[in-house]
Amino acid sequence: MFILETINSFSNKPSITSLDVSEDVFEDKINTSSEWTVFNGKAPDALTMRSKLAIDQTWGFTYVVMDQDGDLYIDNKAREVHPTKNLILQKYDSTRNTIWTKEIGIPGSILKVGGIWFDQITHTIYITGSTDGFFAKKPNENSQDLFVIKLDSNGNILWKKQINTPGQNRFVSPTAITVDIFRNVWVTGTTNAPFGGNYDMHGNAFIAVFNQEGKQILLKQIAIQGAQIFPTGLAYSRNYGKIYMVGSAINANFRTNKPNFLKDNHINFRSSLFVLEYDIYSSLLKGDYKIILEMGGTNIDQYEGNSITVDREGHILIAGNRLNMKPNSNGILLGRSGILMKILNPNRFNGPYNEPWTIDLGKTQEGDTIITAITTDSVGNVFTTGSANENLQGEGNSAGKEDLFLTKHSSSGRKVWIKQIGSSHPDTCTYGTGIGVWKQDLYLVGTTTGAINGLPVKGGIDQFVMKLKQE
Repeated sequence: MFILETINSFSNKPSITSLDVSEDVFEDKINTSSEWTVFNGKAPDALTMRSKLAIDQTWGFTYVVMDQDGDLYIDNKAREVHPTKNLILQKYDSTRNTIWTKEIGIPGSILKVGGIWFDQITHTIYITGSTDGFFAKKPNENSQDLFVIKLDSNGNILWKKQINTPGQNRFVSPTAITVDIFRNVWVTGTTNAPFGGNYDMHGNAFIAVFNQEGKQILLKQIAIQGAQIFPTGLAYSRNYGKIYMVGSAINANFRTNKPNFLKDNHINFRSSLFVLEYDIYSSLLKGDYKIILEMGGTNIDQYEGNSITVDREGHILIAGNRLNMKPNSNGILLGRSGILMKILNPNRFNGPYNEPWTIDLGKTQEGDTIITAITTDSVGNVFTTGSANENLQGEGNSAGKEDLFLTKHSSSGRKVWIKQIGSSHPDTCTYGTGIGVWKQDLYLVGTTTGAINGLPVKGGIDQFVMKLKQE
């Protein structure tokens, strides 16, 4: 049985739909005394990807969003066939029960997940991502727009917003979302358009803010001519009224607001990690930011920023990667190591020694160990997830082509444990894409191309939700 919500459309494509799904989304479940796993996939070869999660810290509900291939849409008038990709939003309780599943989509259009946030005060859900179809307004031709959705805890849409930029062949790709104490919604991402500014080039970043009714109150471009900037995460420090952004940049120098160059004025195509700080009061006026961290960007010193969170003391925790470059090779990449970094609260500590620890994760320079998500618990323990093609627990290779891993470190940076989960099939790729904590339990989402924890995949790529009890 479907409950359908539609809006008017000014294009040939059908309008947005929101459905209660009873049987269209495939689920298999396995339960042990220590953990449970849920698979979401769709036959025969559908891709279910880009999953994110948010946890209700009061009641322990887990909200999971992903995008999934839908049915092909046949436009008889234009004699065209369009692929479809829909959003799947689910609510789980702590005992594995699926409370509800919603599917949000536009037949013949592509929706991709950028991020999810759960407001612990109002118990509302915010999702951002991109669409090439009519979501809340008509899109430009061959373009990809930003969308934001606000829903209640029952999955009902309260409002939706779609933002684009003039012209054809433009894309806006949101990558993260957070909400401040005033219920203002902050969204960041990247674009190839003059979105909130004047620079018209690939690799422009942006920060956009909407109020609690969905009205846009800020759109500011983050751009350095000749550089590329890719935000990947946002974190909100409630006690200090700060929003922190992490990401990667190519050829950028935020302190000079100019591109980096090598000798003889040749462009430096090297990657750096950055952290920017926004004030929820003053930054709303002009979108100004403060530089907290900028590292890498040289031939042998290169980094990527992937995820960020803030603990209860206001300390910043960053997950990313160190790019292991071949010495004297002018930029030949050997592999990636994960890095985990803590920066003391910049509102209380200011100086060259405010980085108490940095941890490398990985076995060899030629391996690929990529940290994709980070979170912290109420006492400051730090948890990460990602993927690795090497054995992080011992000697040898990963079980599959890429294995899922989880780590726990104390607030002082001491390693507590590492858990690695893979498939016995050597070609299976399993990735962790989101992680959360409720009480003492860990909740994890990701994607896989093969069986894990005894569950087989049904589509080309399946999504999983996993609960693990800490030992």
